Amino acid sequence: MIDAHCHLMDIEGINIDDYRGLERIANCGYDLKSSENALLMKKAHSDFLYCIVGASPQKCMSAKSKDEVEEIERLAIENKDDVDAIGEIGLDFHWADTSEKMELQRGLFRRQIMLAEEMGRPIVIHARDAVKECIHELKNFGGNVQFHFFSGSVDEAREIADRGWYISIPPLRGKERVKAIASVDISHITAETDAPAVGKTPLDVRRAIEIIAETKGVSFEEADRATSENAKRIFG
Repeated sequence: MIDAHCHLMDIEGINIDDYRGLERIANCGYDLKSSENALLMKKAHSDFLYCIVGASPQKCMSAKSKDEVEEIERLAIENKDDVDAIGEIGLDFHWADTSEKMELQRGLFRRQIMLAEEMGRPIVIHARDAVKECIHELKNFGGNVQFHFFSGSVDEAREIADRGWYISIPPLRGKERVKAIASVDISHITAETDAPAVGKTPLDVRRAIEIIAETKGVSFEEADRATSENAKRIFG
């Protein structure tokens, strides 16, 4: 099993060895501090963790956001060999409640897309009430893309899969999410926990895989194998 998206730095009293029953964990930053922590963890556990650095859209809505993104760019470039992806980045129109905030998000999203292009790294997307807009911004991106905690429509899921990208499923069943899982081939699905926000720990990825297996009508083992292969295809 691979947890394709979580935030280990936010789990209180974390002990990485508690999760060694998993194959790998994708540890994702969302601002400068969490990205620095993701990098430190990767250096200490390079055989087990993927390192993802970036500024999420909720962190890209103030005048200071540009400075933070510049620091993340420096961090990523200086530690290129330890950075497996740029993320979580994207657009969040739930929290961006003014046109000014939306434009700040959009500008820094584009800047981080350019960073991923320059580094030859995949992108992990945070899209809330903005899946279609994120797809549009990524239309010329040539690398792998994972839509973390997918919350879009069936049509959006299909477009993501048609572009060769991936939707990522948390351990949280929802009517529209189940429809999205059913609408795309399992070769375009990863399993995640978003721990500690949704799953408590990366071990809760089992429930995400169970939801995928049940929806696709395959065994747990087959869903585990497919989602793990997909995560490795994204992150290396």
